[in-house]
Amino acid sequence: MYRFWCFLLAIAVVFVSSAADAQTRRALIIGNDTYLEIQSLEKARSDAAGYAELFRRKGFEVTHVEDRDARGMRRSLSAFYDTIMAGDIVAFVYAGHGWSDGRENYLIPTDVPAYASPTLIAAESFPLRNGVNGVVDEIKSRGASLAIAIIDACRNNPFKHEDGSRSVGMERGLALVKAPRGTFIAFSAGAGQTALDRLSENDTSPYSVFSRHFIDELGKDQDIQTAFKTTQRAVNQLAQSVGHGQRPAYYDEVLGRVCLAGPCPDQIEQPTPAVAQPMTEIAFWEAIQNTNDPNELRAYLETFPQGSFRRLAEVRLAALTPPAEVVPAPVPQPAPEPETEVAALPPVDLPVQRLLDPEPVELSRAEARDLQARLNILGHDAGVEDGLVGARTRAAVLDYRSQNGLGGLDLIDEFLLDSIALAVPEAQVREHRRKAEAAAEARRAAAAAARRAAQPSTPRAPARAPAQAPAAEPARPADNSEGCMISNSNVRTTNPYFCN
Repeated sequence: MYRFWCFLLAIAVVFVSSAADAQTRRALIIGNDTYLEIQSLEKARSDAAGYAELFRRKGFEVTHVEDRDARGMRRSLSAFYDTIMAGDIVAFVYAGHGWSDGRENYLIPTDVPAYASPTLIAAESFPLRNGVNGVVDEIKSRGASLAIAIIDACRNNPFKHEDGSRSVGMERGLALVKAPRGTFIAFSAGAGQTALDRLSENDTSPYSVFSRHFIDELGKDQDIQTAFKTTQRAVNQLAQSVGHGQRPAYYDEVLGRVCLAGPCPDQIEQPTPAVAQPMTEIAFWEAIQNTNDPNELRAYLETFPQGSFRRLAEVRLAALTPPAEVVPAPVPQPAPEPETEVAALPPVDLPVQRLLDPEPVELSRAEARDLQARLNILGHDAGVEDGLVGARTRAAVLDYRSQNGLGGLDLIDEFLLDSIALAVPEAQVREHRRKAEAAAEARRAAAAAARRAAQPSTPRAPARAPAQAPAAEPARPADNSEGCMISNSNVRTTNPYFCN
């Protein structure tokens, strides 16, 4: 019997050891700086080198490549996929250019054409996750127990149509992504935002604004979630110092906390010191291992509560102890409580961690205008889109959150911003602003016309008649007499009409 239990114990030890050995930590890190047709970057290769060094220190098998064209990226990804075994912990890091069509996010090789159709550019790029053959999909399909993706690629869209009229896809940043189960995805900027490669011409850091903080935090003895939240606050403050809005975002579908080097420190079970000397325990067990007396097994368990043979003793004791009939004592029944209807939470398509632990977000003036525009589009009256978050804007936020199951408060947090950005694409915001500007111009023109119509008209003076020449004065008598005597009157007058 003793040999039988030892045989089972040996099998269990071998199985656990094999499972631990099979769980390998692997990382593929790509840094693309030098692009042939689109604008090159300055710090993507340095970012990749920094992450490669970090993951090596954490015990990962690292594959580090730089400046890969489409063929090179395809070969590097395929070779890496082939190394993944079921149960592995896999990290994928990409630093370089990326773009989004509003639905999927793409990583860009160095030889992508600058002027092409969206179909061609999508065919020449690599999807991050599309549910079929994206990078994250390929990693998870091979049985990885945990997938970590770090994407520092949210820079301005570098593409144009062949006629140069507008950008292909979203004008800036990447779109929201739904992480599959067992996946942690970190973006260097939120949905629709751009990530800074550097702060200014005088920025001497070898890393981008996001990576310089995240690499440092990941190197500390803490879980990846805590490292990201600290990075998020630092990057947001640093970007705002140069008038830029950059708020890193993460999508977490991992149960519990994750540490790169293995179990987090407080998750490691500390061994309990043995109560007695090992040789004493072994001698005790050898003396009773074949006993049929339950009291001897109980004595072993009381003497060595954390003993090496505790489980064997418990199993054998259970086999030797017949089940006793237990008559339960009557339990007084409490008075029934009135039924209360509990409203079910609506299904949330985005990760729920930030909903349970919301943090307020400071918005720049431009970000506040975007929020007001999206709220107005969705029918939540945010008032004038002036970038000032006042009572009316917060009332609209409260209305949106209440209608969408995000809690009855007017808090502006990441979850709210991501939810609204998902509901109202950037193209719809641009069309809304175009119509608003056209309506404002029409109102200005109508007001000008009304002012002209309200001004009083000045009556015109009647036309003057042509001036007439004065009547000619009758000629005086030739004798120039001062007057003429009128007969029978004795009156002297100077009127010439009386002179004849």
